[in-house]
Order: sequence, then C-alpha cells, then structure tokens
Amino acid sequence: MVAGQSGVATVAKFDPSGMPVRIAAEVKGFDAEKRIDRKLARRLDLFAQYAMFAAGEALADAGLDPVAGDDGEGDERLGVYVGTGIGGLQEIVNGSRLFDQQGWKGLSPFFIPRALTNLAGGQIAIRYGAQGPALCVTTACATGNHAIGEAWRAIQNDDADVIIAGGCEAAVSPVGLAGFMVMRALSKRNDDPATASRPFDKAAIARLGQKTVA
Repeated sequence: MVAGQSGVATVAKFDPSGMPVRIAAEVKGFDAEKRIDRKLARRLDLFAQYAMFAAGEALADAGLDPVAGDDGEGDERLGVYVGTGIGGLQEIVNGSRLFDQQGWKGLSPFFIPRALTNLAGGQIAIRYGAQGPALCVTTACATGNHAIGEAWRAIQNDDADVIIAGGCEAAVSPVGLAGFMVMRALSKRNDDPATASRPFDKAAIARLGQKTVA
C-alpha cells in the first residue's frame, strides 16, 4: 500500500478457469510456522493463522512482548478485539463435504474450533496472556475498522491499557470467490488485475459520474 502497488493478481490457490472472476488479493508467500507453533497452526483455520501472525507483527512494531506464563498468569489490562466477516469458510465447506461422504465420523474434533469466528482472538489471548476485555466483531467489510474503534472506546473508558485490535479473513476459496462474484461485488478486470480495485481513481470516478448523469 505504501509503495502504491496492488496485490491483486490471478488466483493461485486454486484453478479459477471457467469463472467470470479469476482475480483476488491473496496473501502471498505466507508461512504460519515462522511465528506460530507447527502443532497449533494445524489446529487453526487460515483466517486465525493470519490473525495470530499479524498480532505478533503488531506487538513487535509496538515494542511489546507479552507472553502468558506456564501457570496461566496474564495481564488483565491487555485485551483482544479481533474480528472476521466470515471466519473459517473453507473449514465449513470441507466439513460439509466430509459429513456428506462419511457422516459424523468424518468430522475432525477441530471442525468447530477452526470454524468459529472468535477463535482467532481467543488464540491470540491465550498466546499473549491477554486476560482483559475480549470481543469478536463481525460487521462485514467494516470489521477491522469497527474492532479498532471499539478497542479505542474500551481504552478511553479505562477498561484496558492495551488492546490488540483488527480484522482477519481467508475467504479466497472456490465458494468464497463464487459467492462474492454472484452478488456482483467483484471486478471482472481479469486482464488487468492491478487496476481492478481503484476507489480513488479520478478517471474511473469521472466515468461513473457520467453514467449516473446519463
């Protein structure tokens, strides 16, 4: 964002050929095990892995290093306000497929923990001993900003001194892409992905204005 470079490109996680929309802003080169224990990473859906990784980066940038003790000791003035719009979407898809094929025996014990929206914030709280206020905001595309705003209110009201806040999502999957596509929420600029998202483009706004007037 700072460099002015778009992260939108042809989808690489799966084959999008045959779909009217074949582009997305995927997280590239992500390795959860750089910051998350391998065993824990396997128990988390991708959206929660993103959240855990980003929380670690945010704390490092802030010069903070809270760690939960072995005895469960933590900081009651440290909170977590991390939300998600959809949560473990792919986990739900995979679980539904396994249930259809094998019945209840096909489901993993981690099916619900991976799918639940508040588990990202919960795992962050466990990792960093955050025993202060916790909230999972789910307000679609406003989730991240909403979480930050609510965290600011909590600090303003002296409910906490520090709150890890933001949003996380991992909806780039066949069902996720198709779902947003059929509701006409995605650009079809497959041949020019870098300009697919340009909300502040003067020329695009001007053309939109002309169509509105016409």
